[in-house]
Amino acid sequence: MDQKIFYPSSRATIMHHYSPRLIAVEHPAAINGNMKNTLLLVGGLGDGIHTIPYVSPLIDAVTGAGWSLVEVLLSSSYNGWGIGSIAQFAPKCGMGWEGDGGGSNKSRDAVEISACVEYFRTIRGGKLVLMGHSTGCQDALEYLTKHSAIINGVIFQASGGYLPFPSPDPITDLATVSDRESATLGQSPDRLSASLTHARSLIDSARGAEIIPSHFRSPTYTDTPVCAQRWWDLNAFAGADDYFSSDLNEEMLTRTFGMIMRNTNVLFLFSAMDQLVPAWVDKEYLLKRWYLACALGGAVVDKVESGVINGANHNFEGVDAGVLADMIGRVIRFLGKI
Repeated sequence: MDQKIFYPSSRATIMHHYSPRLIAVEHPAAINGNMKNTLLLVGGLGDGIHTIPYVSPLIDAVTGAGWSLVEVLLSSSYNGWGIGSIAQFAPKCGMGWEGDGGGSNKSRDAVEISACVEYFRTIRGGKLVLMGHSTGCQDALEYLTKHSAIINGVIFQASGGYLPFPSPDPITDLATVSDRESATLGQSPDRLSASLTHARSLIDSARGAEIIPSHFRSPTYTDTPVCAQRWWDLNAFAGADDYFSSDLNEEMLTRTFGMIMRNTNVLFLFSAMDQLVPAWVDKEYLLKRWYLACALGGAVVDKVESGVINGANHNFEGVDAGVLADMIGRVIRFLGKI
C-alpha cells in the first residue's frame, strides 16, 4: 500500500482555549471589526487538527467569503474516540466528567461542542455554522438533537466511517452512510457478530469501560484501544452512533433529523465514490428520506447545494481539482445564503 506524501507547511492561526483541557484552532478571516462569521469543523474517528485533506483549500475559500474556519479539538480526537461516546447517558469508557455522579459521561462530544459554540457566541457576533466530517456528523447531530443549539446552520459531509492511515485506494462506487454499515466492509459477518456479542456481555455486566481484545476488532481499528460500550455504540443496530444507516425506519429518523431546531439551515454532502460504504445503498433515496425527516421538524435543507458529488471519495484525498472545487463551492454558496 502506498504511503501518503507529506509536505510540511505553516499557517498563521489563533488558538482558543474554550475548555480547561481543550482548544480550537481558528484560521482567521480578513474581516473588518469584531463581527466574524464562524465555521466550526468537527472531524471523524482518528481526526484532529489539520488531518482532513481538504482543510487548507477550504480555509482559503471560506476566508474569501468572509468566514473563519475553526477546527475543534475534542477529547475523542485522534485516538481518543475509542474510549469516548456520543450517547447522552452512556457508561464512561475510561474517562468522564468530574462530578458526573452515576458514571455517565453525559454526551461528552456533544457537551464539548456545546461549550465551543457557547464560547464563540460569547466572544463575537456574526453567524455560526457547524460542519461535521465523517463521524463528526454524528457528533453534530447529537449536539443538535440533545442541546439547545444556538447555530445558524449545519453541514454533514461524509457521515460515518473510519479511514485509517494510510488510506485504501478509492476504487469502489460507494455512497456515504454510517459507521455500522462501513464496518461490514472490513470484516466477516461472523467476526462482527462475535465482537458485538462480547461487547454486549461486558456492558450487561457493568463492564462497558473495558477494552475489547484486538482480535475482535477489524484491521482498521487495531491501532486504537476501543472499549465495549464504544464498540457497541458504533456497530450495533440503533447504537448511540447509529444515525446515518440506510435501514433506520422513518420513526427513528424523526427522532434524530426531525429534532433539529426549526429554521436551522442544513446541507448534506455525499461522496459518490466513498470507499467506506456498501455499494447497495441508494444514495439519492436515502437523501430524500433525510430531507423529509428534517422538514418534519422545521429544519431547512438546501436542496440546491445538497447532493451526491461525482468523483469524490470519503475525504477528497487525491481527487481531481474539479471534484474538490465542486464540494467547496457548495459549502461557500450554502454559507452565502445564511
